Amino acid sequence: MNKAEKVKKWREDNPEKFKAQYDRANKKKKEQQYYQKNKEVIFENYLKRTYDINLEHYNTLSEKQGGVCAICNQECVSGRRLAVDHNHDTGEVRGLLCCMCNRGLGNLGDNLD
Repeated sequence: MNKAEKVKKWREDNPEKFKAQYDRANKKKKEQQYYQKNKEVIFENYLKRTYDINLEHYNTLSEKQGGVCAICNQECVSGRRLAVDHNHDTGEVRGLLCCMCNRGLGNLGDNLD
């Protein structure tokens, strides 16, 4: 019995498990499609919830910095958006950082000196 026949037999013997597996995969695919279509809305909601800023404020900061990190003046090597740097005590947004500088600053206990 080859692999395709084994899979077919398993599906026939386990219809409820197969349906659950199919439904999970289909749900995940729909979620991925939703996130792909709504990236900006999701990102703006994240900014509002986490830093109390909107996408316009984020874009303004990015433009002021020329689209590069406020510390190293480089684009983020990961290809992701720049991270929002903020004061953890006051919540004040200080600028945008690449992933490496953001991680480094976090490892230094947010000590700007």
